[in-house]
Amino acid sequence: MKLALAFFLTTAVVLGADSFSSNIPLSFSQAKRSKKPLIVSFYGIWCPACNELEETVFESTDFLQKAKGFQLLKVDADARNAWSIKDKYKVGGYPTVVFTNPSGDEIYRVVGYRSSQEFSRVMDLVMAANGKNLENSCSSPDKDDLWRCAFVCTEKKDWKCADQAYKKLETFLKPGTVRYEQARLYSVTRLETDESKRDGYERLLVECADSPQALYWVLDYLKFFEGGEKKPPKKEILEKLVANYPKYKEDSRAAEAGVTLTDMSQIRAILLDKLGRHEEAVAAWKEAAALLEKLAQEMPKGTVARGFALERISCLEEAGDIDTALKLSNEYRQKFPKEFTFHYWSASLLERAKRFNEALPIAKEAYKFSYGDNKVRVATLLVNLYATTPDRSSAKEIYDQVTKEIAPSGKLEVRTHRYLKKLEEAYKKVSG
Repeated sequence: MKLALAFFLTTAVVLGADSFSSNIPLSFSQAKRSKKPLIVSFYGIWCPACNELEETVFESTDFLQKAKGFQLLKVDADARNAWSIKDKYKVGGYPTVVFTNPSGDEIYRVVGYRSSQEFSRVMDLVMAANGKNLENSCSSPDKDDLWRCAFVCTEKKDWKCADQAYKKLETFLKPGTVRYEQARLYSVTRLETDESKRDGYERLLVECADSPQALYWVLDYLKFFEGGEKKPPKKEILEKLVANYPKYKEDSRAAEAGVTLTDMSQIRAILLDKLGRHEEAVAAWKEAAALLEKLAQEMPKGTVARGFALERISCLEEAGDIDTALKLSNEYRQKFPKEFTFHYWSASLLERAKRFNEALPIAKEAYKFSYGDNKVRVATLLVNLYATTPDRSSAKEIYDQVTKEIAPSGKLEVRTHRYLKKLEEAYKKVSG
């Protein structure tokens, strides 16, 4: 659901008495010398959850105090120098925070947003691991070690390792707990065919409908019905999750699972729309936008609340209030005039509203300040806009420029390949 960071990184970003460095080799060498574990935060400046993690967790007093025991590193996922380290740790989504021992061997990771309290608990868990690398954790009889093994191996798509870890965990996991439910989810994702996975998700959503995690699972379930499949998702499953929304908001398991109240409100709106309850869905999107506005207003004075703003823009668009979404996006364009993010958002909103002439100059402004992966995304938007003119020569110029500048090795498992493929598809349409 999180579709950002309130500054540009140079060599270091100061947070209170501590600092996140952006110098990758220096951070690892300092960790070895100091014998401190590392916190490696992979982020995108356009990513709401990354901004929210930055503004509500990384600037909190509790984090800053505990962070003194760690070497801190931030990796801009869009930058070219991030390719190798993203590939090394198999990072597929943002934010991803990887915890390593002083030698750089992964101990644990967090994927997505976590509250300050939950992130603090994870930091304690990592410190208690006492520098154990993944191999040590996987061979350990300790349940926390095995959980780290299972979770990290799953994220890295090391299925043999994950299968073995979850097998060992069977005697430890108690029904109704977050870890038990995540193990259930893992067993579904390991089914061989799309049909069996779809049926597995249905069973899971029925049997664990009271879990806040079901709101995330249902998004994966709905993907099986994209692309024109005739069989619709089971209405009773969606209705049950909508009905359980008030319970989810009070469930203590949500924080551990990383299911935020803002995500809950947005997923509820999605489900209402899928059920054909469109007026209720619009009201739910407006409610989600109002919640985000409230959270932004509650931030400490001087905080720009970028993440909440990005999410709110999206909710306002879904509610059909394009003018207010554009007003908010343009407000943040003024706050960050030399960054691509909000230029890109404004241009995208206008493009989806088919206001192409208004979108084009703003997209050009976004392109001026873009780099790396986000440059590919802006280029794709520009090519699509040039197709409406059509302006084949300008589309070709952008396409040639970006594909020449940004070309990671095919051996690297990074998102850049996916973005470049979308750019190529857009260019083929305009070039004929």
